[in-house]
Amino acid sequence: MLNSVPLAIRRSARVVTLNHPNRMDCTVYRKVVTRTAPDTLGGLPTIGGLGILSDEDETDFEYQPLGDGSLVMIGTYQGGFNSDDNSFLDNPNTAQQEVLLEPITEGQFTPQKYDFVNVTIGEAVLPYEITDITGTVNIPPFTQKYVLQLRDELVQMP
Repeated sequence: MLNSVPLAIRRSARVVTLNHPNRMDCTVYRKVVTRTAPDTLGGLPTIGGLGILSDEDETDFEYQPLGDGSLVMIGTYQGGFNSDDNSFLDNPNTAQQEVLLEPITEGQFTPQKYDFVNVTIGEAVLPYEITDITGTVNIPPFTQKYVLQLRDELVQMP
């Protein structure tokens, strides 16, 4: 019975995300390591005999498209705390957006941390990276909101 609450919340969040008047189209990409090594540990390549904990430092990778989606920005996620003057960081370069993100086709993909989200606004494409996944319900199957960080170095304007 408790599972019906988050399921209902997820269904309603999907409907809102796909039909919201302020929704934006996006394409989601996932980083895939293309480097191969003669030795593997659990199916992953090793570096000097050590297993890889994360693919952040990999130099041989590509981004594969997962599919098209729809997102609604629901607020600014407070990105950090300045220890010098005990204030929150309001720098637009560090500001993160909390969004609802849904694939156009239900069940096509599930966004994960470090996925790239290219948001299309008119002719501009803004590249964001999923830096965190938050939620409001701690009962499986959970409700999920995604925290996006703009990747300034990848912005392409027409």
